[in-house]
Amino acid sequence: MNTALGLISFGLAFVALVLAVIWLVLSLIRKDQRTKYSKRTGFAILAMFVLFGVGGYFADADMNETAIEAGYASVEEMRAAEAAGFEDAQSYHADKAAREAEAVRQVEIVKQEAERLQAETDRVAREKAEADAAACRQSLSCYGEKYMAAASTYCPGEIERLSKWDHEWTDGMLEMKFSHYRWKDQEAGIVDFIGDKLKLQNGFGAWQNVVYVCSFSTSPEMVVEVSAAPGRL
Repeated sequence: MNTALGLISFGLAFVALVLAVIWLVLSLIRKDQRTKYSKRTGFAILAMFVLFGVGGYFADADMNETAIEAGYASVEEMRAAEAAGFEDAQSYHADKAAREAEAVRQVEIVKQEAERLQAETDRVAREKAEADAAACRQSLSCYGEKYMAAASTYCPGEIERLSKWDHEWTDGMLEMKFSHYRWKDQEAGIVDFIGDKLKLQNGFGAWQNVVYVCSFSTSPEMVVEVSAAPGRL
């Protein structure tokens, strides 16, 4: 059906082309009727393009129907199969499925390799962190500096509770409350943080500089005990 309609449209388009040529020639010969023949020529050309378009549509529809009957999804797929050298839809689809399966397999291989590399990177980073932590645990200066900030957060409140009356911190805004540290129990990870930036008031209202010590556990992070004695470092 589509083939017949396409052929009829192409035939009519050819007739319109012939008429357009004839009327174009007559418009050149019959100058007194040039306007009439020019209009006819224009209509004939317009009709020719329309009919060629209609014929092409039916031709494409017929080819698409033929492709579907042959087992292809569309005429474009049939042309792709023919260009690739396949003689039937079954072999083309089998090859396409195989290529898609291989593509999926390759993606999975790349994904697994990426996961393996990430796991290896994480392992190396974890082992390095553990080694660094173990090395730091053996160094008082490393361990003290590592937990200085935590001690400066947890210890001051506990030290202030040593005062029976009033107290006054003498450290500046950017100055640390602790200036020294020492091991109290290296195996347990307990460090004494020491400072002298505090004045305590006695019962007579006098102020006295004191040296304070905060024994700080690093695992878990908590204050073990605090003490203070008159003096300066």
